[in-house]
Amino acid sequence: MKLRILTALLLVGLTLFGLLGTASAQGPWSQFDGILADEVVATVSVTAPDMAVSDDLTVTDRATVGNIVSTSSNLGASSVTSLSSTGLASLTRVALAQGSQQTITAGAVITSATSLVQITAAGVLSSGNIYTGTDGQILIVVNAGTNAITVPDSGLNRLSAAAVLGQYDTLTVVWYNGGWTQLSTSNN
Repeated sequence: MKLRILTALLLVGLTLFGLLGTASAQGPWSQFDGILADEVVATVSVTAPDMAVSDDLTVTDRATVGNIVSTSSNLGASSVTSLSSTGLASLTRVALAQGSQQTITAGAVITSATSLVQITAAGVLSSGNIYTGTDGQILIVVNAGTNAITVPDSGLNRLSAAAVLGQYDTLTVVWYNGGWTQLSTSNN
């Protein structure tokens, strides 16, 4: 009988200690709704078919992204207005935004609203400058027509020499310090 009373008192004491005892998240043990735990670890994984960000998105570690599409860009629904990294940026595939084909007249400015510019002309001629850009912008100019177009080495164009572009020839430039600096040409 003494054993039964002692066991009952022990169970009542343990029950009261468990209900009335304080739980502290800083202590070695914490109690959460009847679960006694020494450590609680939560792993969060977000899988979503679409994610919309209306302002800046900052990732402090690694982000793996399948496709980046910006519909707010004035360059079209398949482009991104700005993507920057303070570390290594590894891109598997880059598709340059391509604008409408521009028909150039003698001395006309080549516009640079997209990264890939197709030009054509009704006859052999010299164009004017390439329109202004922003620091670091890379521009590829392709002659899509059959007539040769000469892009002069003057004004905003800092070329090794005047670039004579035949059909499918390219001129690649970068905007640096207030002008287009030639990176390369290709005779195709």
